[in-house]
Amino acid sequence: MKLYRKIETGARTYNYFCPVFVGDRLIYFVLNNDSAFIRCEDVVEGDVVWEYFVNDAFTSRCVQQLYGGIVWQNRIIFATERMILSLDLETGTEQSEMKVLTDKPDLSVVGNNLFVTSANEIIKIDLIKGKIIKRKKYRVKWLVGPVLEDDGKLYVATSNSKILRISNDDLTETLNYKYPGTWSVGVPAGIVGDRIVGSSYSQYVICFDKNTGEPLWQKKKKAGSEPSQVIDADKGIIYSCENINNKHITALRISDGKKLWDKETEIWEITDIDSKSMAGFLKSDNGDYEFVQIDKMTGELIAAQDIPKMHKSLEEPFRSYSMPMEIVHSDRFVAFVCGTGDIYQIQW
Repeated sequence: MKLYRKIETGARTYNYFCPVFVGDRLIYFVLNNDSAFIRCEDVVEGDVVWEYFVNDAFTSRCVQQLYGGIVWQNRIIFATERMILSLDLETGTEQSEMKVLTDKPDLSVVGNNLFVTSANEIIKIDLIKGKIIKRKKYRVKWLVGPVLEDDGKLYVATSNSKILRISNDDLTETLNYKYPGTWSVGVPAGIVGDRIVGSSYSQYVICFDKNTGEPLWQKKKKAGSEPSQVIDADKGIIYSCENINNKHITALRISDGKKLWDKETEIWEITDIDSKSMAGFLKSDNGDYEFVQIDKMTGELIAAQDIPKMHKSLEEPFRSYSMPMEIVHSDRFVAFVCGTGDIYQIQW
């Protein structure tokens, strides 16, 4: 695992880049002093394949953020808080644009339908017709993450300590999976066979029967810790990561909750990479962040070669920045964005 290439985007300040690998192409968003654009780059040759510039009228309304990056057929779909945009994967040509007001949306595609979670609402859009076919608000403060599909049913996490199962047709709630207490779930549902498993801000990692909603097992952790997780369905393991109030990563067997290993360490942006490895940023006591590979079987941390540690600084190369984010991968490469908007591409 070593540095393959550094992409200098010229971004003005850090914003979410929504990077997406499509084979050996990396598509990402850049906001700089005088323009905002989506770029597709060949990460092997280092060539720009296409760029889509956000139009002037749109830019003048202070577009600071892009969301999504969902591949559907021959398109890639993004959202802002005012529109849904789809571009041709090969050319970057605009295919459609829908004016839809949202609040920090998450996107997912099921069949030919786009599901947009926005605050406490789900918006269902027919991608063939380019029309909204259903909007549904829920009695929760907000929804967490994108809508997930499993066996013809939809699932979404909430701020109100529960995961909802909803109908694909009319988006009505058909079942819920209740975590102890009133803490936000914080992460999307993890669905493995006939089980739903996940962490939350509550004091438990918990596993439910997918068909009944009944808890099957729960493992105690530190209440109030910020949760993140990786679910390996093939191995039948949940890797539960805690930060802020606790610094811990634990591997639990989904069948019975048995602890396989645990490590007292602070890992941010934990991301599944392949059958053997995860990746994330190891935070040290002095506030530095180091990109690391995490062995799934042992929890061993392996630092990447030739990549500097990230840290909050008012000096180059990481000015005014507290941590790196947005890890993505292809079959050959892993990439992440750092504070200046530079993208580090790693040969895995």
